[in-house]
Amino acid sequence: MCIRDRVNSRLTLENVILKMNSSLDKPLRIEVYKGGELVIKDSIITAYDPRYHYYVKVDKGCRFYMENSELSHAGVWGPIYAGGLWINADDAIILNCTIHSNYDYGIHVYNASYVEIINCKIYGNNIGIYLLNSSFVTISKCDIHNNSIGIYERGSYYSTVKYSRISDNSYWGVTIWDSIFPLISDSTIHGNAYDGVIIWYSFFAKIYNCKVYNNENGFNIRYTPLVTVSSSEAYSNTRSGLFFFHVEPLYDYPLAILNFLGTIVANSFHNNTYGIYMLESGKTKIEACNLSLIHISEPTRPLYISYAVFCLK
Repeated sequence: MCIRDRVNSRLTLENVILKMNSSLDKPLRIEVYKGGELVIKDSIITAYDPRYHYYVKVDKGCRFYMENSELSHAGVWGPIYAGGLWINADDAIILNCTIHSNYDYGIHVYNASYVEIINCKIYGNNIGIYLLNSSFVTISKCDIHNNSIGIYERGSYYSTVKYSRISDNSYWGVTIWDSIFPLISDSTIHGNAYDGVIIWYSFFAKIYNCKVYNNENGFNIRYTPLVTVSSSEAYSNTRSGLFFFHVEPLYDYPLAILNFLGTIVANSFHNNTYGIYMLESGKTKIEACNLSLIHISEPTRPLYISYAVFCLK
């Protein structure tokens, strides 16, 4: 059973309270087909009975806009597109919304470009925001908390997280896998059970002007060459402010001739067990940092360290 926004049609929900009366064997869905448009403004969409969810599916080639609205208790067991609010459309906008208590994810952006999620509160989901095979997605001024994972990005490029607070998630704040040019800037990430930010097998990652505290590791960078961490502060993390693990060439190709594969500049790391912990990350530049303790494991030898202040406690 579904509510369908058909080809070349427009459905606007404004000042609406919509309670989806699903059953266990027949979940309702809202689906926007190619050529259709769905606009949701100043509305609430939820389950009539929170035990029986529904889901929202926004297909490729349609238009989607959501503002000043709340979506909750979405998502059912089954295909990945049925886990909550699933967006496959380019140029979708979600603005000033609250999305919570969904079965799997709050928002899943799949194979889409130029999606904007701005000034939203996202909590109580398994994954707050899930980016997969997407590009030029912007997450700005969002409060993402009390999920299992705040933001999970995989196989994407040119994503941006900025001016956001990501906190109190039961596993990781931000997890990035196999992506190119991810940017995290001007954000506060704290109180996550494991890492504030963990990045795996990615290239050209950049973290700028972030504050990360009360996690296990503030930043955990693994198998991710050409990464930059700058103008950030990591403190009161139970293990490391910054953990560099195998930040080195992943293959034998021209990247190996570069002077630096990791750049750590103008940061402050204090009141962690280790300010910076490095393992097999030899081509690393550390400059103009305030450090409480650095641990460099064999066979790592940083190529360049200057203007660092070490305060051993």
